[in-house]
Amino acid sequence: MHARPFLITLLSIVICTFYFYAASRISAFFFSEDGEVFAENTYIATVDVSGKTKNEAILLLRRSWEEREIHIELSWSDEQVEIDGKLFFDLNVEESVNRSQSGELNSPIINVNSKELADKIVENFLSIKKENIDLAKLTSFLKGWAANWKNHTVNVDLTNFQLEDQNITVLNEVLAPSSFITKGLQQLVEEHPTIEIKEHQIFSLLNWMEKERISYLSDNDLCVLGTYLYELILPTNFQIIERNRHQQLPEYAKIGYDVYVKGKDQYDFSFLNGNNVAYSIEWSMVQGNLYLVLTGYPFSHKYEIKVKDYQTFTPKTIVRYHPFVEDNKVKVIEKGKNGEYAKVVRQTYTSKGELLTEETISEDYYPPIHRVELHPIDGETTSMTSESEQNDKNELESVYDNGETIIK
Repeated sequence: MHARPFLITLLSIVICTFYFYAASRISAFFFSEDGEVFAENTYIATVDVSGKTKNEAILLLRRSWEEREIHIELSWSDEQVEIDGKLFFDLNVEESVNRSQSGELNSPIINVNSKELADKIVENFLSIKKENIDLAKLTSFLKGWAANWKNHTVNVDLTNFQLEDQNITVLNEVLAPSSFITKGLQQLVEEHPTIEIKEHQIFSLLNWMEKERISYLSDNDLCVLGTYLYELILPTNFQIIERNRHQQLPEYAKIGYDVYVKGKDQYDFSFLNGNNVAYSIEWSMVQGNLYLVLTGYPFSHKYEIKVKDYQTFTPKTIVRYHPFVEDNKVKVIEKGKNGEYAKVVRQTYTSKGELLTEETISEDYYPPIHRVELHPIDGETTSMTSESEQNDKNELESVYDNGETIIK
């Protein structure tokens, strides 16, 4: 009489056990040595492990990782370096499989050797300091990219992984002598001590002045300002968009650095910052002198400006005869001035000091101003024009252009 209830109870236990076991087989998987497998639509990154056991999934994931190529393209300023990413990523195959959920898309467990990567960065970019690299941010970015598994190349703009303001430095500085600094320029410094040159922006001096409503600078002030701005940004990778120069070299300018700016006639000075980061131009008055500074992230290359092939041209003397000049007297109408020529080149060096390129920026020519004398008439009625003087005249008319405007 007591056997029947016992059998009913035993049968109920067996049925329940089978039910829960079957349910677990449908909704999940068991990693065991008896061949339990992943459910359909189970992926680890892009690797399909559906119907695979734990060991099979490990082998499949490891083989996929070994066959995968990973390249890291590092960029800093205008320099790019590609390195083998496999050296800096470690895939934890077993843990990736163990943590995967059946029937789902799972991310692999990938570690980044950030310290070794930082060493590689400073090895290739000497202007970057290791302590200024935001390793936590860089590691997080690379882990997120690696987990995707689809792309084989990751682009890393290192300017996005710098600790804030830690790598900002003075890139160039220029001093404009006090003898050329007017009250207008002093007022400009007081009201606008900083100019931001944004990334991928063309900076136009005239447009900037119009935007800031600056109307108190004279034409000469504009030329002085443009000249020293030009000298400041020349040893950089900024691209000169527009630069005009005078016909005669002004007193405040060195040959190769002269800039002519005139708002009324739209003679502008402009340049392009093609980098991925902004730069700042700051100016201040130092003992009456105008001090200009360019600050920002260091360039990956080093730039040097050279003034080459400098020549001078001696003026000739042009003699004219005039009836009102006394006998044995000479009246000088024009004292004359030497002509000048120079070529300005920008040399680009690697961070290791190797010369990469030499680019001609401009060829500046200023013709001589000939000496003009008035002599008394003593039987001569025409000006003396020698063959050499005619050559000089031709020389005056042949001016180096190179895309620049010569102001007559």
